Amino acid sequence: MENLNGVSAAHAQWKPAPAEKGRASSGNSIWQIVEHFTASKQWLIDLLETGKASLPKWNDPRGDDRAWQESVARLRDAHFRLLAALECISDDDFLALQPAENNRTLLEVILSAGSAHEAITTVRSITSRACKPPRRGGRGNGQKYK
Repeated sequence: MENLNGVSAAHAQWKPAPAEKGRASSGNSIWQIVEHFTASKQWLIDLLETGKASLPKWNDPRGDDRAWQESVARLRDAHFRLLAALECISDDDFLALQPAENNRTLLEVILSAGSAHEAITTVRSITSRACKPPRRGGRGNGQKYK
């Protein structure tokens, strides 16, 4: 989350790929991803605390720097509330099927909806960017990123 420090609302709303005619942008903004991660964490918290949760919905957040900072604060809060909820789960409960008809353990559900989900969403966002050809002598010619 430290990587969000210094990101402005304008930057957070930027989308990496232009919209196609009649369609929304094919890429997600940083702000959309932050909201999605917050909702995903809340989904896990609800599941851990009540045994059920409603699926999170994507939104297209807008606002000024204050609204953006509030969104980042909600993500941080959800992160720490999820950590606290996870600390209350016993090892046996992590390995129990949740619910039994899904044939997945609670640990599998947490990993697929948690950190692995965040990693996949981030990679999809990065790979959906409209790429420009590499500059001569810049990245893309075998040189490492700084």
